Amino acid sequence: MTPRPFLCGLVVVHENVFSGPCEMIRADEVDEHGHMEPIDIGAHSNIQDGVVIHSRSNAAVTIGECTSIAHRAIVHGPCTMGDDVLIGFNNALFTCPVAKGCGVRQNVAVDGARTPEPYLPLARSFMTSDVWLNPAGGCVRRVERCLFAYALPCSI
Repeated sequence: MTPRPFLCGLVVVHENVFSGPCEMIRADEVDEHGHMEPIDIGAHSNIQDGVVIHSRSNAAVTIGECTSIAHRAIVHGPCTMGDDVLIGFNNALFTCPVAKGCGVRQNVAVDGARTPEPYLPLARSFMTSDVWLNPAGGCVRRVERCLFAYALPCSI
């Protein structure tokens, strides 16, 4: 762990996790019964500079093993990431599961959508439970109540 990460509340960090400077990892909100949901970071993961991870009350965040979250990404609970996931620069993930082996390239917003295994949306996309948009345009196809544009199968 770098000497400057900010960890607050119920944060569990497993062995051999890289923690870059200026990151904010907060699991400090409680529900009406005083219960706090954790942030759990799996072993051998890489949390780079400026990453923000926030767990709200009733909204845990679980990050699998060997997962990498790149510079300035935001992960907001509830969110579950499988093992071997790559989250690119400047991404924002809200209320979403990310399947094992998935990659989410840079400048992608994922809000309430589920990524199938394995999956790689192209950069500069926006994904919700209703629609996946890419400012550059492109084809869209329905996948289990979600629409995706510019989606490529991947193996990370």
